[in-house]
Amino acid sequence: MSPAPDNWAVVIGIDQYDVAEACLNGAVNDALAMRKWLLDPAGGAVSERQLFLLLSPKPGRNLGDIKSLPASRANAITVIERVLAKSRGRGDRFFFHFSGHGLSARINATNQSGMAFADFTELLTDNSLTVQALFDLFQSTQFKEQFFFIDGCRNAPFGSDRILGSYPKPRAAQPPVSPQFGMYATAPMLKANEVDERGAFTQALLDGLGGEGSAKRWDSNNAAYVIRWSTLFSYVHGVVTARKLKAGAFIQTPRRFGETAGEDPILASKPPEGFGQVRLSVKLAPKDALGHSSVLVRDLSGEIKREPKPIKGLPVCFDLTPRLYGVDVEADGWERVGNVRSVDLYEPCEIDITLARSPAKIITQAGERRELWNDDTAESLDVDADESWARATSFSVAPSSLTVESGDRLATVEIADEAGRVLETHRWAVRLAPCPPGFYRARLLSPEGEATEELVQVGKHQSLHVAVTAPPPASPLLQHLIETVGFRREKDGTVSVSASVGPSASLRLSTVLALSAAAAAETGSKFGQRLRAVGIPAFSAITGAASGVQIVAGSDDGTDWIGRLRVGVWSLDGTSEASQALGRLPDNAEIATAAFARAPGACQLTLQDVGQSASQLTLPLVVLPGRVTLLVITRDRDGRIDVHLYMPAVTGPQAQERSFRDQEFADSNFAALRRIELMQRAVANGRISPTAPEIDLLLWDKWRDPVAGCLGGYLGRRRGDALQRSYTLRSLEEASANLVRFFGLLPDSHILHGWVLEQVGKAGAAASYAAALDAGLPLFRDGVALLESAVARLGLQHPRVPALAAIAGRPPADPLWSVTMRG
Repeated sequence: MSPAPDNWAVVIGIDQYDVAEACLNGAVNDALAMRKWLLDPAGGAVSERQLFLLLSPKPGRNLGDIKSLPASRANAITVIERVLAKSRGRGDRFFFHFSGHGLSARINATNQSGMAFADFTELLTDNSLTVQALFDLFQSTQFKEQFFFIDGCRNAPFGSDRILGSYPKPRAAQPPVSPQFGMYATAPMLKANEVDERGAFTQALLDGLGGEGSAKRWDSNNAAYVIRWSTLFSYVHGVVTARKLKAGAFIQTPRRFGETAGEDPILASKPPEGFGQVRLSVKLAPKDALGHSSVLVRDLSGEIKREPKPIKGLPVCFDLTPRLYGVDVEADGWERVGNVRSVDLYEPCEIDITLARSPAKIITQAGERRELWNDDTAESLDVDADESWARATSFSVAPSSLTVESGDRLATVEIADEAGRVLETHRWAVRLAPCPPGFYRARLLSPEGEATEELVQVGKHQSLHVAVTAPPPASPLLQHLIETVGFRREKDGTVSVSASVGPSASLRLSTVLALSAAAAAETGSKFGQRLRAVGIPAFSAITGAASGVQIVAGSDDGTDWIGRLRVGVWSLDGTSEASQALGRLPDNAEIATAAFARAPGACQLTLQDVGQSASQLTLPLVVLPGRVTLLVITRDRDGRIDVHLYMPAVTGPQAQERSFRDQEFADSNFAALRRIELMQRAVANGRISPTAPEIDLLLWDKWRDPVAGCLGGYLGRRRGDALQRSYTLRSLEEASANLVRFFGLLPDSHILHGWVLEQVGKAGAAASYAAALDAGLPLFRDGVALLESAVARLGLQHPRVPALAAIAGRPPADPLWSVTMRG
């Protein structure tokens, strides 16, 4: 008998707030329902002594014999510290569930999502906690899997100009960072609804954990249904959005976040007896084929149901046990258009199958005419006389194989089995061989972790190649640019913005703005003409300078946010300010830019939404010789704001020599920003476990952009294998030494080098950390944590230590950069 899992949980539910209009009806109910699932051995499997419950019900409510603490900020912090102390920061799983008022302090150009505790008021706004601070705290622990469910905001009647509470005792992330899985009830700044004194999100969540609908998948290996993280989120997202609950001008839409490390854990397993049959309806066209057709339904065991010919009426209905099926049609003189239909039948489903009159014979590669049919796969293979045989599905006596590929060489693709278990994952293309006959899931993953999935069936002795289709860009402004500038849409859904960049499967507005600004600066390249047509002027054309700062902003939310922004560049001591509004592009008013000529050295950027807040966003920066410090800031339709930072060369040998270019994007300098932007997006969404080759490429890309080198260094540290693999440490030591040698004005170069020196036991770490403070303040949040820890550990004295402590003490306003809010 296996030992009981070492699982821990904190559950918070708040109905009672300071003012009557803030009080809720369903948050405590949700917390109690979540507690019940967590204590169930078949659910969360948390022992009662390892579950900590904080509840603030309305006055007079009797909770019976359930013991809990009031859900104040002090109690929440105390309970979290108690969990860390009793568990020693270790365990199998940690669960955190919050039901109450969420908060989004969107001040200027930042998103701060947080939780309002029962003692939160308009005056005591620090009786809250940012969600990011909670994630950061548990990255310092060794709970193997960490789950966070945030059911808020529930239309809080509080103002939005606030500074949220930070965690009073933060810890630095300890490699290897454990995977984190999180769900928000809705997007930042939007309302999460209550229905029948329950939160719509938590109700759907618990239904999904119970195996309702498409939250489950049949696992034939274990003869049970499993509820995985990915299918659970898809179910919750589908149920909540289908209810079309209004969240201001938008629809409540759950979001997920967190570093999953490529994992898709099982949260629950259910026996097959607990679920009834589900109806599958099949429609056939044209009607002339009905008298000649029979419909077959197969699972992995073979044919299980058949509607014999002639079919007398439509739709043809089958009541089936929930699982994945293949649906096919046999018809005399007719053939199916397309492949066998694979159906995830966990909810009632209707599919359409089209038939076409079949020719008596087809043409093979040798030119002879014959019929080709493979009963093992139910795949009809048509080969035209001018079609390459290699591009068709092939059959042989060799073991089966499955190849999944994207047109985007940077895209992540993976193969999963019918139950959703990931079997193989890689960039660009992935192959599974040998591949047992059966059903598989071909997936394309975005940097944010969103998956586009296609169901495929592999037969005996079949080699199947699947080209996954990319989803269309969601940004209206980006769609407008694609049409007006003439970016090419490929057949597989990818978009090509330049021949030197190639097809992109997850193009965002931030991608195009970064590439356009960099292409504008690279005037000597024959590539990037369409990117330059976006109209972003080159930094040198605006300023005439060889170094400085350029800001490019784009907005999709339909407000005058860009028109209200004012940016400033200051020295670190707060003097010698240059400030201006952003200038809109003549042909694209939702895109704007500003540029500042500046000598190399440390500085700081301020960004303020004039008229919305007296506070301003502050970000330490560095200007390097011959380079522009480029910030790309975008705001999407629901108000989410993302910040991307680059330092492309505009003059000197690193702007001219091909040897400094990205190895996969050697036709232009600007193309390297595609990889850097993609990795920044992944990290900003919590996905911080890239492969070693990706880290190596980022480290190499420091010659094109030193921000890439620093990002690669921090990611190498977070992976944790740098501490066990000497070659990885040697690689980081060499890379950090080159960062210091060639980009010594960048504080993060010295921080990384100091950390590596400590790991390999070499002298000079203290001097490196001191040199970082000489250079300025860290650009990366990871750098702030490492440098602050080193200052305390080594007793470093420096005039900039107070400024470093001030950044570390403020709630983070960005998941990647050392952005803070200053009143």
